Amino acid sequence: MRRLINYLFFSLGAVLPFSVFLTDLIILFIVFLWILQQRLLFFTKLINNKWFVSILVLNIVYALGCFWGVLEKDSWYVLKSNLLFFCIPIFFTIGINKKFCFYSFLAFCSSMFVSSVYGILEHYDIIPHYLFRIYKNPDLVLLLNYRDHNIFLSFCIIISFIILFRNIKIKRKTILNYIIFSFIIFFIFSLFIERGRMGQFNFILMACFISFLFMKTKHFLITFFSLIFLIYINYNINNTFKNRINSTVDNINLIKSNLKTQENQRWYFLITSIDLIRKKPFFGYGTGSFATEFSNHSDFSESLIELGHKTPHNHYLYVMFELGFFGLVFFLFALYYQFFFYIKRKDLISIFCCFFPFLFMCLGDSYLLSHNTLILFLYFSFLINKLDISSFYSFR
Repeated sequence: MRRLINYLFFSLGAVLPFSVFLTDLIILFIVFLWILQQRLLFFTKLINNKWFVSILVLNIVYALGCFWGVLEKDSWYVLKSNLLFFCIPIFFTIGINKKFCFYSFLAFCSSMFVSSVYGILEHYDIIPHYLFRIYKNPDLVLLLNYRDHNIFLSFCIIISFIILFRNIKIKRKTILNYIIFSFIIFFIFSLFIERGRMGQFNFILMACFISFLFMKTKHFLITFFSLIFLIYINYNINNTFKNRINSTVDNINLIKSNLKTQENQRWYFLITSIDLIRKKPFFGYGTGSFATEFSNHSDFSESLIELGHKTPHNHYLYVMFELGFFGLVFFLFALYYQFFFYIKRKDLISIFCCFFPFLFMCLGDSYLLSHNTLILFLYFSFLINKLDISSFYSFR
């Protein structure tokens, strides 16, 4: 059974960028094997684990939220998404081998490499658009939405760089170093030709974190000026990146203008959501209620929901909207115990390359609700700690 579990986790890394169905199927098998593997005594031990209990209580609160609001079609999606948080303690206790964690990461990077190369070739019209693709959706990079693809790339670049830097410092000369270096080059190139801003922001943020906290001053300065050069070059030769930067600046300048425009919709979501939260601050409107309650606010609100928006583009506001401050407290408790878990094990890489980046990204959207990015969070929350990368680095 142990070997099967290891192969399943390896497969999870390979299929994560490609298939929601296969990803969910593999996770379901892992959970099933975990249930078969454990004994009743082990479950009683888990109940004494504060992190596990905080996730359990959070799920209970979300279930109760269905009763103090109207049961919506989005309620089931929210409930299922939050159940996935149990995967982290399951991954940690099922006995996945460290070697297979590394193989899983390499499989993940290989899949992202295939996806990135396809995206680059399609971007420059070297291959016909939608070649070998079932879904003719311009927002897809091969099989992954460009917003998610961009975020996936940012984590691939940083973790690959950390592993490569470690190998160089300990003078481990293998062909794998050249493969990882090639991955990084392609990933950075793909990152900046795509439209997703959050992945680019996340990459820059994590690169600054890692170089400042874990490397010598000269390495930090090299990284810092390399990032400035990279941003400058892309702004001047890459129209996609330039347009995204300019649109971000324009959105900031629009704060004081009329909110009821398509260009100003994020500020409208922010301000309107806060106004609605003030009416039900303690328990919110109920699990999965955002789309319905927000669309009832005004005709313009309804038009935004009809465009496909399901959240206020801020996960903390989303939790407060549906569960109030009551739900937000339990959500933050679950995050606190995960943070405490890393601190206790002195795992600063997991904190600065997974935990903090996702906390920051959740200010810009509900990345801990969206399926792909939530699975990515669960995957790296376990994988980085299991690879024990932090043991090589130390605080400056």
